[in-house]
Amino acid sequence: MAGAQVARGYHGRFGLTAARFVADPFTPGGRMYRTGDLVRRGGDGVFEYVGRSDFQVKIRGFRIELGEIDAVLSSVPGVGFAVTVGAALASGESALVSYVVPEAGAVLDPAQVRASVGEVLPGYMVPSSVTVLDEVPLTPVGKVDRAALPAPVFEVAEYRAPRTSVEIAVAEEVAQVLGVERVGLDDSFVDLGGNSLAATRLVARLSARLGYRVAVPVVFETSSVQELAARVDIDTAGAGAGTVVLAVRERPERVPLSLAQQRMWFLNR
Repeated sequence: MAGAQVARGYHGRFGLTAARFVADPFTPGGRMYRTGDLVRRGGDGVFEYVGRSDFQVKIRGFRIELGEIDAVLSSVPGVGFAVTVGAALASGESALVSYVVPEAGAVLDPAQVRASVGEVLPGYMVPSSVTVLDEVPLTPVGKVDRAALPAPVFEVAEYRAPRTSVEIAVAEEVAQVLGVERVGLDDSFVDLGGNSLAATRLVARLSARLGYRVAVPVVFETSSVQELAARVDIDTAGAGAGTVVLAVRERPERVPLSLAQQRMWFLNR
């Protein structure tokens, strides 16, 4: 925004003034104000409001505009208002958390709301938790007070204890990586807040514990701990015959050169 109506800056907040009030490239000596609003210009020259640049989060490597999720949530029958935030998990990762206020007389089922959003948006944009509120907290100026929103409650399936050694290993490592108390057979790695970085740590721990390399895509191709354990069990059994067992051997008098060392020796003769 530019023009005579632009103020000189924020009183006593020089850093914020420097970030928001910038030089106007179209008017010598003029200044522009960065509102933080995101818009796109159509072929007819009309600007369409998209959302806020300061309401973006990065989930599983994807940068997400929270306003897009709010728009889809608001279109779900019975939802009168919706707001989505990025919440920090115990594992240090971030997860999408939504809060909805039902319309007068409407009763909302959080699971059904998530399912409706999943029919429109890709999986990485579906909130991990949906909380139904009677009203949202507001700041003195009437904006949503995101800091006052209640802590999210992530849905956990009815606990079924792991039985086999592989199921126990998978459940324990998922719980350790995601920072949750316990994980059952029907719990989902993604629904508990898992992302690609957490999946990388998970497969590293499983590989070290089981003695077999587990692929990262397997984590996202399965919908529960039981399915993941079954895939790991099958893959481990299939690769067991070809696994080389590392054992301590007596060091020979002359250690043979590796292929890379032979190449270096040949080039430097």
